[in-house]
Amino acid sequence: MLRRQTIQTYLIGFVVLALALLAIVLMIARVIQEQNTLVQAERDRSLVLTNAVNATIQDINPPVVTLDDISELDSRLLTLVNQNDGIDFIAVNWPNGEVVFHSDPAYKGQVIDDLAGIPAGKTIERSVTEFGSVYLTTTEFDTPVDEGPDTFFVTVGSAADPIKDSLFKGIVSSVLIALGTLFLVGLVTLPLVRMVISGPLRQITEGTQAFRSGELSHRITSRGNYQFRQLANTLNEMATDLQRSREVIEETNRELEQRVADRTQDLFHTLEVGRLATQMQRIDDLLPHMTNTISAQFDLYYVQVYLLDDVGRYAWLKAGSGEVGRQLVEYGHRLDLRHTSIVSQAVQRQTPVVVSDTETDKFYMPNPLLPETRSEVAVPLISGNEIVGVLDMQARTVNRFNEDNVRVFQSMANQLAAAVASAEAYQQAQVAVDRADTINRRLIFDDWSSYLGRVAQGERVGFHYDLQEVRPLDEVAPDIELQGGNGFSLRHDVTLRGQPIGTITLSEEVKRNWTVDELSLVDSVAERIAQALEQFRAVDETQNALAETATRYELGRRINQATSPGELMQAVFTTADLSMFDRANMFTFEHEDDRIISWEVVGDWHSGEGEPPIPVGTRLAPDNPSVEHLASFTDRIAFISDIETDQSLTSFTREAFKARNIRTAVLLPLRVGERLIGLLSMDGPQPYPFTERDAHANLALAGQIAASLDSLILLEQTQQRAAEMQTVAEVGTEAAQSLELETLLQNVVNLTKDR
Repeated sequence: MLRRQTIQTYLIGFVVLALALLAIVLMIARVIQEQNTLVQAERDRSLVLTNAVNATIQDINPPVVTLDDISELDSRLLTLVNQNDGIDFIAVNWPNGEVVFHSDPAYKGQVIDDLAGIPAGKTIERSVTEFGSVYLTTTEFDTPVDEGPDTFFVTVGSAADPIKDSLFKGIVSSVLIALGTLFLVGLVTLPLVRMVISGPLRQITEGTQAFRSGELSHRITSRGNYQFRQLANTLNEMATDLQRSREVIEETNRELEQRVADRTQDLFHTLEVGRLATQMQRIDDLLPHMTNTISAQFDLYYVQVYLLDDVGRYAWLKAGSGEVGRQLVEYGHRLDLRHTSIVSQAVQRQTPVVVSDTETDKFYMPNPLLPETRSEVAVPLISGNEIVGVLDMQARTVNRFNEDNVRVFQSMANQLAAAVASAEAYQQAQVAVDRADTINRRLIFDDWSSYLGRVAQGERVGFHYDLQEVRPLDEVAPDIELQGGNGFSLRHDVTLRGQPIGTITLSEEVKRNWTVDELSLVDSVAERIAQALEQFRAVDETQNALAETATRYELGRRINQATSPGELMQAVFTTADLSMFDRANMFTFEHEDDRIISWEVVGDWHSGEGEPPIPVGTRLAPDNPSVEHLASFTDRIAFISDIETDQSLTSFTREAFKARNIRTAVLLPLRVGERLIGLLSMDGPQPYPFTERDAHANLALAGQIAASLDSLILLEQTQQRAAEMQTVAEVGTEAAQSLELETLLQNVVNLTKDR
């Protein structure tokens, strides 16, 4: 019964309020209608005045040349203003607002912008200088004279204040009536509102304020009718859900912050490991130091490095952290890559292999020397396009290795692989140096250096001995070996392993027969000469190899120390001998479903001659003319000695190169394992004969550049991800503290718009 009376009370109050509002709306509508009526009346009166003025102008006699010649029209306009209450002014003006006649002669000849652009026959309200707010009514008429514009306007300005005063009075009366009505309604409904609404509403209001201030443990007491009790229960449930959500968000924020900190720390450790790797030249010192450093830096249980043999059948353990690693290395531990293991899988897949939990993984092979291993990752060591070994890391905890840190470890492994390649090259160079030193102790290398240089250039090298002095052949007459008496001579080939490499010629002035002993002596001398020449050829090649190795080592060191693609390009072109090129570009690719959808220039180099390269930061579609001709080289390495004669080029590619004044080019896809990350394009204006040695050097260069570039990309992505995760954490915190949707959204926008 009580509930029914409450509903009836609500209905009565609602009807009274609706009637009051309806009365207000009707009164306001009446006021607006009255205003429109007054404006229309003013328009009608103004149109009568404009027509009267026009009649005066049209009936002027005698005819005039210009409107300015009409006399006493200003006084006529003033008379009309004085005869009509509420009219502020009457003006005759051109379309641009220039006043021809005005009821106030002071405005004659002035340009009044407020009189221009008024629709003919309409009445609009504008603020006119010196007159204030007026209603302007204008009519357009044809000009009765030859000079001047084709039409003119007669504009009447009516005072707006009387109409506004009438409107204001109507609004005031409507408001007073509405207030009176609401007052009466309030007197009727106030006791009921106090009893039924105020108490429960106050409880709900106090509760929502407590929720807004963060007191989510507060609960609203259920009072009043069914609707208020239901609302209170709903708000209490919402507070409970928000309290749980806040706890979840806070926990998620802590986890995100920890993940960001761990990822950043891992990245810093990786950079430190790469820096240390570039400082060590002997592989026997490098690998043990790196395994112990990695184990300490990343707080790992055990770290080891395997290197593959020449045929890729076995992975030999070369270094391991701690005492266990020393024992396994001394034992000569190796893994057969034909058998299934985490290391063999990493070699076969050329990607990291993760064992999150050793107790549940079917491929994990336990080692009795490492009983505490609970998770493991094997990361391939890739130098260029070749796998040289595997970095294996083990931890005491489950899920130590995951998607977040595996890419960091892959970057570290790439740097370690580059350091291993540099150390092996350095070790090979040291062997070559020792061999060269041994040879140099037996031979006077300096006396033969010019000879070896000319041999490398394909020139004819020889010496002439006339029993008094030894002279190079190029310092004697061309036919000197045929001079002397009857020109009888003996020729004997100088051979090395059956291959002729020179000739000994003995000349006599008289005819003679050569004895067996003399022929045997000549044969012995030729054999000794062949051995000496081979030794000096080995010295020459060793010196060249040593110089190249030193350059590769320095280049690898500078590449690993580069902190940006720009520094990477500078390291390459200021260290390596690439004088045959005058410009270069380094591109990275954006992929979608294994397709390249865009090229981005991340590095460039220019010798200062010829056309400049594509600027850094340029993003290009695959069909852009600047890179369209390079698309076919993303899956193959190309050494183009001469654009004109290279038969592997299509006509489209050849013409694209020629249009850019390119005669020689090298295109090196940048890969990390099987993953294509970019392309290095180098070109020059003159043909250049690339050798097999050039090809090997550039392939090794591509591998080093790819590993370094991948590390730089990973660093940039990690920093960006850290910033995004920090933003997510801040947004989550804000969401937990703000209950108003509009405030929450504004705070989210403020947090994310600059990131």
